[in-house]
Amino acid sequence: MYEGAASSVQINGHIAGPIPIQCSVRQGCPMSMILFALCVDPLLRIFEQKLPGIHIGKLANQTVVVACADDVTIFVTSPTDLPVIHDAIQCYEKATGARLTRKSKALAVGGWSTTMVPLGIPYANEIKILGITFSSTVEQSTKKSWAIVTESEPRRGTLMRGT
Repeated sequence: MYEGAASSVQINGHIAGPIPIQCSVRQGCPMSMILFALCVDPLLRIFEQKLPGIHIGKLANQTVVVACADDVTIFVTSPTDLPVIHDAIQCYEKATGARLTRKSKALAVGGWSTTMVPLGIPYANEIKILGITFSSTVEQSTKKSWAIVTESEPRRGTLMRGT
């Protein structure tokens, strides 16, 4: 698809000679999302096979990982999960050249100790995932997430004056 493709750089009105594209995908290419999904899928499957996950709602299956584009959330249930995650990430990074932990954050939910930093990832007091704020307790998470919803929408049953 990209055989013979090249790019040029324009600096102060001058165009540099062509630079051959030898790897990667051009910015904005419709194939980039599909290729990324295919590339990250083996990592997600390892997590699903080797980690117990958590039970969310009335679903029969455990939820181990949630991925939306390049945002990946792993539900860790005990410190014994950390070596499994560490080994899977190291294997994935070695195979793909990707670096996963640069923008990562950890959230200790429940009775976790934050004295240990998992996988070199710093702890956060709260994390926002797909617009929902998660905190260390369900109560805090609910308050934060619903506060955003109730403040952004007009309240029903209120009389608007001046109209």
